[in-house]
Amino acid sequence: MIVALGIVYAKIFKTDLDDFVPFLSIGLIIWGLISSVPMEAGSIFTGAESFIKQVRLPYSFYAFRFV
Repeated sequence: MIVALGIVYAKIFKTDLDDFVPFLSIGLIIWGLISSVPMEAGSIFTGAESFIKQVRLPYSFYAFRFV
């Protein structure tokens, strides 16, 4: 995907492919991390539902338990 997007965007923006692909790769990796964190955060608490109901602990404890 990165190679295909790199070729297309390098032609659109009229830049050298060797200069553009590293920036595109890093940007897509960081964006993937940023977008996956909120989506996965909800599943932490639903996965720990039985623990949360049984034991009184700070909610931040459950976030580190499933990492």
